Formats: sequence, structure tokens, C-alpha cells
Amino acid sequence: MFGIDTQEEIPRAYLEDHAAWDDYIGHLWYSLLRFYEFSPSRSVIEIGPGASAKIGRALARVDYEGRLYVIDSSQKVIDALKPRYAELLPKARIEWICRPLHACHDAIPQGADFMLSNHIIDDMILSGAQADAPEGERVQDWAAAYTHVPAEKVRECWTLLAKDPARLAAAKRAAGDGILGAIAALAPRHVVFSQYPSSTLYDNGMAGLNESALAVFERLRAAFKTTLADNAAVQAILNANKNYGNEHIGEHVLNAKYWMLCRP
Repeated sequence: MFGIDTQEEIPRAYLEDHAAWDDYIGHLWYSLLRFYEFSPSRSVIEIGPGASAKIGRALARVDYEGRLYVIDSSQKVIDALKPRYAELLPKARIEWICRPLHACHDAIPQGADFMLSNHIIDDMILSGAQADAPEGERVQDWAAAYTHVPAEKVRECWTLLAKDPARLAAAKRAAGDGILGAIAALAPRHVVFSQYPSSTLYDNGMAGLNESALAVFERLRAAFKTTLADNAAVQAILNANKNYGNEHIGEHVLNAKYWMLCRP
């Protein structure tokens, strides 16, 4: 496994408290942003945070005071996240954009210093399959609940999608196109994405959604293969973190192949 095994048991809070897990992942983000000499005044685009504050916690570690554009297509998610970011990032100038990613190109200036996203592709695949659903009935609204247990609606959506290969392929293609289109249109100087397999999806019978998201992620990595950060350097940063003897952390979260750092 990757990371440091100190023979400590995984803290129970990581398994039961979303905020504690966010802090662990936020530290990883902080460590990786330092690879690009991130400073508190840099402009940042964050895509699809859900109601978790993993990237927000990373920015808080540098006393962030720059311009932050937060994109999420669910108003419920934005409403849930706003007070957390207000507490974590009191000096930041935050603009909240409630639109699908492909509809944000005219809302954000080109040339932001960073575009960041943590584990968004599985959500984008499901969202693409529910593009016509009204607000409040979309699977991404689950994220506003801030829980480890996916709503039954999420499982139902994935079950239906998995039974329709053509529709699944279209949703995967749309997710990849949406991200690549946003990078092309907004021209950020640096891009950092993660898409490690989700233990929640595995535990709830949705391994196929993990696999579909990873296929899209590999498409992104291939698109920027000439500007990807050195894999060994990224792995060295991740290896400095405790894995607690936990397979999900050691094989997935701390594995550099599930992270993408590039200059597009």
C-alpha cells in the first residue's frame, strides 16, 4: 500500500464524521497544491464540491484570500456549503455559480491560476443521466445531505443507467466533454483533479460507477499526458501521509494514478 503504516488504527471519526474525513483529504490537497507553490492570493475555480469542504479546508491552511469561483449545479448544495466556506475562508472573495459546468464558460474570466475538483466525475455521470430532472429531484442533491450513505435515488439512477449501455456511454462522454470543454474555454494555468475509487460506492453495490468514472478520468489524463506532473513526485507527496493500514486509503486515496496535476 502507499503511504505510511504507523500501525495506528484508523480514527473512528474518519468513518463516522464527514468533517474529519474532509480534513484528512484537505491536508492531501494542501500538500499537492504546494507542489505548484500555491499562494493565498491565487485565483481558483472549484468544480462540484458537493456539501463537503475538502478543497475549502486545503485553502484554509494557507489563509486563502484570493478570488474563488465555486461551481455546483445544485442550489441545495450551494446553500449547504456557503456557511462552511464563510467560516473556513473569511478573507476569500467567493462567487457562487449554480449552473452545469458546460454553462459556466461566460460566468468566469479566463486564465484563473487553478482549476480544482475532488472526485466529481461519478456525480457528473449520474447528473448527465438526469439532465431533465427538476431541482430537488436530482441525484446530486444527495450531496447536500452531507452523509456517507447514498440516497436510494442515487442507487436507482445508477441501476437504470447501468442497464442501458448506450445511455451510460453517452453520460460518460458528456462528463469528459464537459470537463475538457471547461478547461479549454476557461484556460486555467494549473489543473488538479482527483478521482480515487469511492469506498461508499463499493459498499453500496455501485462498483460499476467507480469503473465508469475512472474510465473518464483516464481520458482526461491522456488528454494532458504531455503536461502531467511527474508521477513519482506526486507519489512522494502522497506517501508522506498515514494510511492507517486501511486498504481504501493505501491503495486508492494515496495512489498517484488517481490524481491529475497538469498545466494544460
